Amino acid sequence: MRLTLNGILLLTLSCLFLWTSELSADVIHVPEEQPTIQAGLGNTSPGDTVLVAPGVYQETVQFPPFSVVLASNYLISGDPGDIEITVIDGGSSGTPVVIDSNQDQSCALIGFTIRNGFSWDDGGGVFVSSASPRIEWNHIHSNSSDRGGGILLLNSSSYIAHNIIEDNEFFSPSGNPGGGIAVMEGSDAEIAFNTIRNNHNQDGGGIAVFSSEAFIHNNVIHDNNGQDVGGGLRIDQGSDVLMMNNTIVNNTSTYGGGITVWGVGTQVTMKNSILVGNTASQEGQQINGGEGLIVTYSNIEDGWTGTGNIDVDPLFRDAEDGDYHLQSANCGDPADSPCIDIGDPEIFDDVLDCGFGLGDVRSDMGAYGGVGTEIPVVQLVLNPTSLAFDSLAPGESVSQTVNLSNTGTTNLVIENVEVPEGYRIIEAWPLTLEPNTNIDASVWFEPTEVGDYVDTIFIISNDPDSPTPLPVEGYCREVNTISDRTEGGLPSRFTVSDPYPNPFNPEVSITITLPAPAHVTITLYDVAGRLVRAVAVRRFSAGTTTISIQGQRLTTGLYFCRFESGGQVLTRKMMLLK
Repeated sequence: MRLTLNGILLLTLSCLFLWTSELSADVIHVPEEQPTIQAGLGNTSPGDTVLVAPGVYQETVQFPPFSVVLASNYLISGDPGDIEITVIDGGSSGTPVVIDSNQDQSCALIGFTIRNGFSWDDGGGVFVSSASPRIEWNHIHSNSSDRGGGILLLNSSSYIAHNIIEDNEFFSPSGNPGGGIAVMEGSDAEIAFNTIRNNHNQDGGGIAVFSSEAFIHNNVIHDNNGQDVGGGLRIDQGSDVLMMNNTIVNNTSTYGGGITVWGVGTQVTMKNSILVGNTASQEGQQINGGEGLIVTYSNIEDGWTGTGNIDVDPLFRDAEDGDYHLQSANCGDPADSPCIDIGDPEIFDDVLDCGFGLGDVRSDMGAYGGVGTEIPVVQLVLNPTSLAFDSLAPGESVSQTVNLSNTGTTNLVIENVEVPEGYRIIEAWPLTLEPNTNIDASVWFEPTEVGDYVDTIFIISNDPDSPTPLPVEGYCREVNTISDRTEGGLPSRFTVSDPYPNPFNPEVSITITLPAPAHVTITLYDVAGRLVRAVAVRRFSAGTTTISIQGQRLTTGLYFCRFESGGQVLTRKMMLLK
């Protein structure tokens, strides 16, 4: 089963709820058990969950000085509607949510609309200081602050994901960085899978990173305004930022409509991203600055030097309506985007469907591709890599085992096996092997006439090197009846006669000869390779012995009688006709 991206995310949320429930003594319900969110938080212990029912809560919320989870019913339901109807409204009298007391990553804010916050410089919607919370699945809008209109991080390490951050702004001409998100003062943030749009500030309309580190990936950053510098993003003051698979479009500023990279020691690595349609009234329509900036495998309007970079129309599905997925003919779109499957070849799309990841596994450019850092491969390995059989007489048979293993990182599907004349494999195909699993297959050599049986079995699979060859070598020679016996009249080797009569009903006889007393195991199999019965498991005398097999309780069909003695296996075919 392959999960969709939404399925994976919902599963993650459910696991988080179960995990926090196990850790904590309590789940506190608001307003059933406590009248306000702040009252609920005020009655928590470390590890508790405060679960908030739908409603508008006009208050400002301060997390306790330990880690708890504050969530709407979205944590349980996965229904985005619960986000929109569970509202923390700051009433323009403070920051709606404050987390500032060394909380760790088990602390989380999940599933709210956060609006109408106001703060001079401590974040308009959410303020995080010296803490490491997870901020996920929120709609943060219509908040104002001099820095971090939506979210402000100071000296914090946070995971900010799956949020819509829009219509946040600064409120004075002296506005500082980050209309949507500001990451500052030694913070370390992962910003992923967010939509960041229509935010306004003096610098970094969408995101600002100052004196901090950040991993920014799979975000759509559009229609933001940085009044002076960096319409989409501003990275400055020695920050170190990795950017992968972002779509940065239609942002505006005076300098650097898409992104501005400034400051001594600032390092930015950008991969698999799309920057188009951004504008600057002075310079740097898409990118301003550049020292310390490395851009590869990205689509940059007007071009940018770097391995794998292109300058083409990305063919979004419906940019006018805010849909920045890439077009794909397989998904019903009129064309295929040129940004499909041309990202960094060492990064792959870890989900392939029309919502995330198109074409083959190599990463697409833009927000809806990538994430994986190891290309999934299938690899079929055979052990041994060839088979050589002893010389047999016509009608005799012998088997050897070959091990088939999948040493790759995704499922191996063996679709079919092409077997040359004189050989047989019982196993049924198709067959799926998960990574790091294997099976043993029995290869039978069953010559019907004298000749050389030097050939190749081909295994057809989804291995890129398919078909996989398995060379086989066997020989069939006439039996020399004189040399098969010693001077004293005893046979010189273990032999088995052809069944008689054949076809038979109800009884068939087979003669075995042994050069010396030996233990012999005689078993009967049907045409599918299933054991029907053990005919004999005992010690036989030297010389000739005839056995009989009764068919009264068998159904019409082809059977194989297997004789094993001293490591040698001989097989005879017989047909029962009723």
